[in-house]
Amino acid sequence: MSENVLTVVGEAVELLKKRKDLFLGTEDVFPQDLVTAVALDALLLGANRVEILHAEEWWLVFAQDDWLQVNTEQNLMDVFRRIHPLPNYKQNQCRHEVFLTAYAAHVFTSFMDEESGTATLTVIKGDKAEIGNIFANAAIGKFVGRVVGFKL
Repeated sequence: MSENVLTVVGEAVELLKKRKDLFLGTEDVFPQDLVTAVALDALLLGANRVEILHAEEWWLVFAQDDWLQVNTEQNLMDVFRRIHPLPNYKQNQCRHEVFLTAYAAHVFTSFMDEESGTATLTVIKGDKAEIGNIFANAAIGKFVGRVVGFKL
């Protein structure tokens, strides 16, 4: 095969699962690595203030700015299912939301704008009841802005 031939991989999540060593540098998944990667992505995509919260087994990234909608023309779920480039950063760097889908058991996102005062919860992967509990108990639904949460 020529080195000029590009192979398109159809299922990013499956590729990430199969090649942890390539994408994580190890076969082990550390939630601290995932949460800091998503938080860095948020900053690089224009969020001015990003916070990380670790509550029991859950890891959460908060930002008032909605970084998930930046540099993608796809729907919200697509950001969690496909590999997207992270422009203006390191060569070949990609966004990390899809890593959460590949490696975590539960993944969700929510967004509330100040005007409506209503949070929209989107379950990406996992048990809806368990995600609903952390959403309610951690008062995530009262946070203005974007939240991404996961549990391995």
